[in-house]
Amino acid sequence: MEYWSILLSIVIGVISIHYLFKNFNFFKRNGIIHIPPLPLFGSSISIIFRRTSFFDFLLKMYNFNPNAKYFGMYFITNPVFFLRDLELIKTVLVKNFEAFPDLIGVISIHYLFKNFNFFTRNGIIQVPSVPLLGSTTSVVLRRISFYDFMLKIYNFNPNAKYYGLFFTTTPVFFLRDLELIKTVLVKNFEAFPDRRGFTDFNDSLSQKNLFSLHGEKWRHVRNLLSPSFTSSKMKMMFTLMSECAVDFAKSISTSADKGSINMKDVCSRYTNDVIATCAFGIKVNSMKDPTNKFYIYGKEATNFGGAIRALKFFFVGTFPRLGRIFKIKLMNDDVSNFFTNIIRTTIATRDAEHITRPDMLQLMMDIRGKEGRRDLDIDDMTAQAFIFFLGGFETSSTVMCFAAHEIAANPEIQTKLQQEIDDVLQKSNGDVSYESINRLEYLDAVICEALRLYPPLPALERKCEKTFELPPALPDEKPFIMKKGMLVWIPVLGIHRDEKYYDNPDKFDPERFLNNKMHNSSSYMPFGLGPRMCIANRFALLEVKVLLFHLLARCELKPSAKTTSPLKFVKDFMLIPENGRIYYIITSICAMEYWSILLSIVIGVISIHYLFKNFNFFKRNGIIHIPPLPLFGSSISIIFRRTSFFDFLLKMYNFNPNAKYFGMYFITNPVFFLRDLELIKTVLVKNFEAFPDRRGFADFNDPLFEKNLFSLHGEKWRNVRNLLSPSFTSSKMKMMFTLMSECAVDFAKFLSTSLVDKGDINMKDICSKYTTDVIATCAFGIKINSMKDPTNKFYIYGKEASNFRGVIRGIKFFFVGTFPKLGRFLNLKIMNNYVSDFFKDIIKTTIATRDAKHITRPDMLQLMMDIRGKEGRRELDIDDMTAQAFIFFLGGFETTSTAMCFAAHEIAANPEIQIKLQQEIDKVLEESNGEVSYEAINRLEYLDAVISEALRLYPPAAALERICEKTFELPPALPDEKPFIMKKGMLVWIPVLAIQRDEKYYDNPDKFDPERFLNNKMHNSSSYMPFGLGPRMCIANRFAMLEVKVLLFHLLARCELKPSVKTTSPIKFCKDLMIIPENGFWLNIQSRKNMHSVLESSVINN
Repeated sequence: MEYWSILLSIVIGVISIHYLFKNFNFFKRNGIIHIPPLPLFGSSISIIFRRTSFFDFLLKMYNFNPNAKYFGMYFITNPVFFLRDLELIKTVLVKNFEAFPDLIGVISIHYLFKNFNFFTRNGIIQVPSVPLLGSTTSVVLRRISFYDFMLKIYNFNPNAKYYGLFFTTTPVFFLRDLELIKTVLVKNFEAFPDRRGFTDFNDSLSQKNLFSLHGEKWRHVRNLLSPSFTSSKMKMMFTLMSECAVDFAKSISTSADKGSINMKDVCSRYTNDVIATCAFGIKVNSMKDPTNKFYIYGKEATNFGGAIRALKFFFVGTFPRLGRIFKIKLMNDDVSNFFTNIIRTTIATRDAEHITRPDMLQLMMDIRGKEGRRDLDIDDMTAQAFIFFLGGFETSSTVMCFAAHEIAANPEIQTKLQQEIDDVLQKSNGDVSYESINRLEYLDAVICEALRLYPPLPALERKCEKTFELPPALPDEKPFIMKKGMLVWIPVLGIHRDEKYYDNPDKFDPERFLNNKMHNSSSYMPFGLGPRMCIANRFALLEVKVLLFHLLARCELKPSAKTTSPLKFVKDFMLIPENGRIYYIITSICAMEYWSILLSIVIGVISIHYLFKNFNFFKRNGIIHIPPLPLFGSSISIIFRRTSFFDFLLKMYNFNPNAKYFGMYFITNPVFFLRDLELIKTVLVKNFEAFPDRRGFADFNDPLFEKNLFSLHGEKWRNVRNLLSPSFTSSKMKMMFTLMSECAVDFAKFLSTSLVDKGDINMKDICSKYTTDVIATCAFGIKINSMKDPTNKFYIYGKEASNFRGVIRGIKFFFVGTFPKLGRFLNLKIMNNYVSDFFKDIIKTTIATRDAKHITRPDMLQLMMDIRGKEGRRELDIDDMTAQAFIFFLGGFETTSTAMCFAAHEIAANPEIQIKLQQEIDKVLEESNGEVSYEAINRLEYLDAVISEALRLYPPAAALERICEKTFELPPALPDEKPFIMKKGMLVWIPVLAIQRDEKYYDNPDKFDPERFLNNKMHNSSSYMPFGLGPRMCIANRFAMLEVKVLLFHLLARCELKPSVKTTSPIKFCKDLMIIPENGFWLNIQSRKNMHSVLESSVINN
């Protein structure tokens, strides 16, 4: 896990807010005459925003009250005594010097403003700036695209060789003069050898790659890698590229005429495959297998959009040292671990099998042990391979998209290109060589022109490492001596679109690059210039050429109805289209979330009120409560992962065993924690109309979460609940039983034949595969087998959708839980769009297929379809239907599979229980001759008791939550207390886990004892509520119970469960909000030696 927490930054933010406002009423409080302040800016707003000079400001302050010896003022947020009386001044400075010995600075504001007058101080022409946001206000606040911003800045003063601008608080020299640019990038390279890159991110992949390395380390790695990109090496890689391009083009050509194709997606799949084979020696086909880990992790690694990464970039850019202290990382650990493991495995394989390949990894391997050469460790090698992957995956695929856009928008260019391509195919008889590809002059010109209009990096950055004299910016100006650490920007995009260097610069005109007209011009630098230019530029060009050659040889690109021309760019730092797409049969570029970190900071400051408004709620109302901490409430131990949610709930529950309820704070929310069963029954059943809703996922900006039954409120919930209830009647369960049994038999057979006696088995993994198959067939009408095909999209996206762990999701949950309105305003989403789109597409396709083929199935989707057009019934739209199917999927995938795992764990840990279960199962097999019916499964009393006991010890929902919707009177918590009137919006928690482990209701409550559930002893007890209680209890509880029964029946009929080496007993729970074991669910599965003869014969037949 990353060793910094959003919580820590919030703490620092709150402390900072405290400092910003703690003295705001200082003078008023103390009855001292003072100049009225403004929040944050105090009395000094006019000078901060440069409306007045400091000279005039001081005179104005001085004359505020001529009769006063002193008065108060605020410099920013600091209260300052402004002395006027000479005698008093003499007392302070001389007579009482010991009381005032030091100068008082403005705490950390110095850091933010220290460079604010840098260019004015040094007499350098500059772009007007705003405090904190610098000259980039318009792009930071998303009023303008980075494309338009660069052009606007470039044209600020066309006569100047350079001028200054502020990138947030950092002064930057913006160079325009080509001769000066050439001096910086080439002639005086030793003075400007480095860029900042990703050096401030605490991740070896970010820090150690060639893009980010500095000085001697950069030279060493550059010299090492350069031989990977010679003509001879390119020729070797050409064959591998061509294989990928042919596969790609064939796949695209078979999908032609089927509407718009997401070109960014397919191009990044091609570049993914090329780099996998050319750099890592691994063959993948991402067109046929879009869920391969290379592609999935590549997408995640190259996604620089979104709130969290924007926050990281902004924070590290403004506070680099603080970023290092907090160990802020650009990438999740699972992504960096994946690439590290790939490199480690590839090296081990090549060493063991004596494999040699003509790629950069081999070069890095070959220097090991050579005298005079520094070995690269695994992190160094991974960092170089990763930046190669990153460049190819993102920048090369984006170049392909822009080139395809222009080719489609200019049919005459496409025709000319295809004629050139056909000519080569004719001459080579379809066997295209490396040499012939490089002789395609017009294709080369088209790509060069695309790179001119849309350079991969719109601006280059260099950092001054040695004193360097800049010439005068204008004839009447003075030179300026740059010092170490100062930055320059070279506006590649602006230069490429300057009519001074290109006729009609905004026109796509490949002719300008024919006959090598522009290639050696210093005004053309899509890959940079000088020793630090992109090392892989030849590789990237060849990669694009090969792709476009094979694509245009088979396909024609045309604009679609959605095409925007000319392109409008997104109002962000990325050079991508405004709507995230370039539509041409083809193209779609991943959309960004449109919220700004600065906006969130402003709103965050205002929202501090919400963090503390309820802090004394229980104390104010005389209610016994667990003492809270600011911000973290009573839940600090679980937020900082010092304890598990399991232990946290038990500790809360035992805070005051005599109280009917007490107060606690979950972060900043006051919660009534109920202990008394009669009161709980009143809330959940008798007074349900006062507590009908839970928060659920209502604050997540995604219809899959907001519109599902778990999250719906009021009348909407009642309508959907009534609609779905018939899906879970006994008759429907009986119909679904057959489908479940098929999945369970397949599952148990696979385990008993493929995985038995193979050591440790991850039960969570295999149980979630079974639940995936069951829900796919019972809810979606789709037959899959996740044991045999573990990369099917249902399973892959199910894992992603149900993964509520990790830093990013933890931050989102924390933020939405603390600032729900702000979360909605900022459109903060828990799940990636491609996951929700997948489920939506599945529902849409299933409905269309059933309508077209008149298919009817006994499932919940059919029920939702059947109300269409019925009078008096509100139709559910596609989002409503998808949301219900999704929550059904989520519940089955996560909670049901977890219940199976806990049951399996206890069965393995208690052999006598397993024997008794298997005897009951064998008896049913004997009586039914192996043909087990729905009725027979439901008569298995001991199996039912085992599952019920597992649900008692490990309930799917450890606590239930309800929101008060009507005024409700709570009785006194203790005999000597007063009643309390709950009002709308207040929360209650029912600690199911703790109640079900209370010795008051269960003898020896921590013991796994199914006997307590035999003869219906506990089923109707109000102390047993694993699926909830009252009208809002889980609608699918019968389905879930049947699903677990069927699986355990067929598993135990064929196999025996035993603890493995990795099994932890007793279970230690994970220290987060999930009730799962710290080390996962691990068991050993063995074939039953005494398997019933009915099954033995089927095994022999199989």
